[in-house]
Amino acid sequence: MFKQIFGYLKAWIKGDDAELHIDKTWHFAWWELIPILGIIGLIIYWICR
Repeated sequence: MFKQIFGYLKAWIKGDDAELHIDKTWHFAWWELIPILGIIGLIIYWICR
């Protein structure tokens, strides 16, 4: 999942059409974003407390 996200970000920065690249994984890997968002939330909470 991380490879797809980084590939999407690289293509987005270059201005390529990257939406199709991430849509293939979105349908079966959306649940993988929940722990990622949780970790990011904890980092933000830890910085701001």
